[in-house]
Amino acid sequence: QMAATGTACQHISNNAPRDICEPDAEKRKMGVEVAKKWLDGARIVGAKSMRVNSGGPRIAPCAVATADYPKNDEIAKYLALCIGSFKEMADYGAKVGVKVTLENHWGLTANPIHIRIIVDAVQSPFCEASPDFCNWEHEYLMYAGLKDLAPYAHTTVHAKYWNRWKDNDVRRSVKIMTDAGFEGAFALEYEDGPWDGVAGSQYLYKEVLAAL
Repeated sequence: QMAATGTACQHISNNAPRDICEPDAEKRKMGVEVAKKWLDGARIVGAKSMRVNSGGPRIAPCAVATADYPKNDEIAKYLALCIGSFKEMADYGAKVGVKVTLENHWGLTANPIHIRIIVDAVQSPFCEASPDFCNWEHEYLMYAGLKDLAPYAHTTVHAKYWNRWKDNDVRRSVKIMTDAGFEGAFALEYEDGPWDGVAGSQYLYKEVLAAL
């Protein structure tokens, strides 16, 4: 029915599974089961990929001082739990034909290196990154962070404009992705800025096409 009307679903950005790195094993299991149901739904609507948030604290824990060198056991704990959950979700995604992705989006995934760690550890073609052009904690990540994630993305990237950042060069971000060999979909996401939603989306459309 979707194909008959000319409408197709590429990607689902999902906030529903919230407990996938919860230390409580039962809660973590429930979070993964919710994600599996959404993967079933993604298959039904024809989506190629689905984002799942990393879970855990919305602001990632910081390292603490030790006698010799700062250490962050809290991050390591959450990463290990997140890796285990994403392995299970990627295995299920392989069965239904939908990739599970991580976006730079709060908590663990605010740091692009954490996304690389998780994807590398899961080692599945059904687990990858879905970068967002603007979801960064500081301006120095705008392009450096995207370069870190670009090789890990194959299906979808969020081509976003957000006036949170003064230097929001959409064309530069698109080029970072294409230079890394990205051939997937650029999903237009207008967050906030000098235009209304329609004009902002049209601006993004023109900028992405110009960069391509």
